[in-house]
Amino acid sequence: MDNSRATKTVQKQDEGRSGEQSSKKKPPILKLSSFTDPREPWVLVPEGSFMNYFDWVPKELRVGPWSKLAAPTLLIISAGIVYLRPTEKDDFDSLVSSYPKPLSLFWWYNALAFLGMGIVLYRCISNSAPAIMIAYTMLSWFLNMSRHAINALAPFLSDHHFLLRLNRITRFPALLTATITFLVWNFALLPFVYVVAMNSKQKRIGFIAWNFNFNMVQLHCCNIFYAIMNTLITGPRNEDIAAIFDKDDLWYALAYSLAYGLFYNLILDRIGIHLYPIFSPRSKLLIITWSLVFALHYAAYLCWNVALNDYPQFISFEVVACAYFSTMIIGGVIHKIFSRKKKQLEKSA
Repeated sequence: MDNSRATKTVQKQDEGRSGEQSSKKKPPILKLSSFTDPREPWVLVPEGSFMNYFDWVPKELRVGPWSKLAAPTLLIISAGIVYLRPTEKDDFDSLVSSYPKPLSLFWWYNALAFLGMGIVLYRCISNSAPAIMIAYTMLSWFLNMSRHAINALAPFLSDHHFLLRLNRITRFPALLTATITFLVWNFALLPFVYVVAMNSKQKRIGFIAWNFNFNMVQLHCCNIFYAIMNTLITGPRNEDIAAIFDKDDLWYALAYSLAYGLFYNLILDRIGIHLYPIFSPRSKLLIITWSLVFALHYAAYLCWNVALNDYPQFISFEVVACAYFSTMIIGGVIHKIFSRKKKQLEKSA
């Protein structure tokens, strides 16, 4: 009797395990040919939600036809940016002498910041998956992390080395993407997700606790401090002054964002990955949201130049470092408070 009971128990456990395994989400099978085959539907995954992760996004933003203005807008913007492409030129940014000297304070900052940002990136990928690198925020983080590395390597390179040229090209895109990440996440996406997707007190408290954990504060708040440091303070300088951004810098930033926008709308939209639903090509507000983003590029271009010209005292190593540590402390306190509230709600449930 004992053996038969044990056998039945083992069988039930095996059935339970097999049931759990079968219920696990499996990624859809996608082929490269699916993106070019006209016989395939535009949305390649069920309900326009990759593995059901984006069910929280309103269905009308996931499936169905694009807004009639979406394709013409993308075409006009793309053509305009390509037409206005700049001519290549050399400047002091690609000279080794314009970078901090080895073992100086700014050199150590760049080297240590690169290591610190690398650790945060490793933590984020370990907690999730390498696929998170498709996010605009993560690409901005990687761009600024890479620039810190190039700033530290610069003294050991030759003048006009391709890495120094790359650093020149990515200077404003690095600052711009960090600025957009900071503004769009904290003042648009964060409120949107909080109000639309978090439909209970417990979910909202959990979301706030998550938003203010160490990694998220680094990505959504501190990235802009890293960007200011590596583009305006500890990067290449001419007579100890950071160069004003010119129209070429603005073009590089516009081209970078256009490339990501095309990737988002032509690839991610088709496989149901809706990281930024307010920019959906199906939205009735797309003209407003898309126009605001590109207008933000120009506004950031003007504002950062005004800051460099008129308020250089605020763009200093000490001021930015103070803002950085203050942000981390405030974020840590908020995270701790809401984590406690989350645990209390879970216990009382």
